[in-house]
Amino acid sequence: MDYEVGLYVRAFVEAELPGAASTVRNFVRMTRDNLGLSVGGLARNRWRIAGPTAPATVTPIRSRATTIRPGSSRDRFRRSSTSALDLLARWRTQGGATFGPATRQHAEAVAELAAMGIDLDPYEYLDQEGS
Repeated sequence: MDYEVGLYVRAFVEAELPGAASTVRNFVRMTRDNLGLSVGGLARNRWRIAGPTAPATVTPIRSRATTIRPGSSRDRFRRSSTSALDLLARWRTQGGATFGPATRQHAEAVAELAAMGIDLDPYEYLDQEGS
């Protein structure tokens, strides 16, 4: 069916050109009928176009009591329970990746350690915790 529609569209464009061959115009007329795009084609295929129906009722997916938290994905990540140290440890164990001192992840891990009163590089702290 897709091929027939594409062929119809190409032939229709060609048939609209000035001086188009009558065979192209006849092909467009017959294809339009075969695809059911004309009244005769609708009747021959015994297709009917339904009249207007009542508007559909919409069922909400979420109840109105549920609220969507505003903010970006970064804000939602910051609100999550995963600490920056846990994140560094997970990345390190899964693929050996580390975050350099200039990254936000490293800075947040340093801040977490400082809040606990620990003055170490996060990776040094993780090494000590692991041993």
